Amino acid sequence: MPTGYTCFIEDGDITTGRDFILLCTRAFGIAMDIRDEPLTVPTPTVFVPDVKYHTECLKKAVDEKARLADMTKEEWHAECVKDREKRIAETKKHYEDDLELDKKYLKVKREVEEWNAPDNCKEIKKFALEQIKISRPDLSHDHERMALAEQEIDEDERFDVHMKSLERDITYHQERIAEEIKRAKEKTQFMKELCDSLKESFGEE
Repeated sequence: MPTGYTCFIEDGDITTGRDFILLCTRAFGIAMDIRDEPLTVPTPTVFVPDVKYHTECLKKAVDEKARLADMTKEEWHAECVKDREKRIAETKKHYEDDLELDKKYLKVKREVEEWNAPDNCKEIKKFALEQIKISRPDLSHDHERMALAEQEIDEDERFDVHMKSLERDITYHQERIAEEIKRAKEKTQFMKELCDSLKESFGEE
């Protein structure tokens, strides 16, 4: 029985060793970028580094670091106050939503509990109540979140933490960009050497 590769020989789509070798590159890491494409899609011979995501993230981190560096202490204080107010408002909204959701669960729970289930349905009732129990929102957790949101912070410490986080992000994305450029260069070189060896063995395509 043919494999996903040799079926191309049986179908007559591949008639030369050169083409079959190129097809077989799809089984190796060199073709990872097109691993989700059908085998009819050939392995590229030139790889372009895909750095769009990391470039965008790098620019965002660099811009944010520059913004913070230019910020006065008063401006940073105002931003911290604004963030705290936003955090409190969001946490309060989340708690209110959980309260409303819990009311829905309690209503259904009471009705399930009131169900006089026959003996052959006891397990269904038990299962339904267990599902409600594990799904109800944890209101005590919401209280903890509110306490954390309202907690005063050390603004100088927060500034330092934020800056260090941005510096780590900048280093991370710079390294990923460099790695991707190197990877694309190495894969392109690999395919060049492979194609050159095929040319030497089989002549021009």
